[in-house]
Amino acid sequence: MKDLDDETLAQRAGKGEAKAFEALALRHADRVFRMAWKWCGNRADAEDVTQEVFMKLAGKMHGYRPRGKFTTWLYQVTLNQARDHHRARKRRLRHESDFTAQQALLKDEGANDENAGPEKIAEMLHRLPEGEKEAVLLVVCDGMSHREAASVLGCAEKTVSWRVFSAKKKLTEWYGHAG
Repeated sequence: MKDLDDETLAQRAGKGEAKAFEALALRHADRVFRMAWKWCGNRADAEDVTQEVFMKLAGKMHGYRPRGKFTTWLYQVTLNQARDHHRARKRRLRHESDFTAQQALLKDEGANDENAGPEKIAEMLHRLPEGEKEAVLLVVCDGMSHREAASVLGCAEKTVSWRVFSAKKKLTEWYGHAG
């Protein structure tokens, strides 16, 4: 199965071939985890999202119709699951009245800290609006072209360009205040 391309494996998995699904899952588990970690900002949530993605894929493979690259579809499923997971987490925090955790995520503690490094940049990245964060993750972190990112996000290439520009501007401003 290793010599088959993603689309062939996906079509076979859609017909119920467990080995084809297993091959896809093994091939792309790291990619899904990396994107989930970048989106979520922590390992535990990224592990949950990765598991949820592959559980969801197992149920969706029968409906897979190649309209583009399998990886584009996989990124879409991953981003949607990360968003859903994030929303569910926020609801749980609200229902449990655990506002301390929520405030810690939103609080700008140490923004004037002189030791602003990669951790601070990652924290600032997670403060961006969802669309900007996703565009930066795909283009800057994963090295996608604006066209590829637009396909994953379901928007125009110009929209991706604008989101990346806007995010970089904000990050530069925030980082300037941090250091």
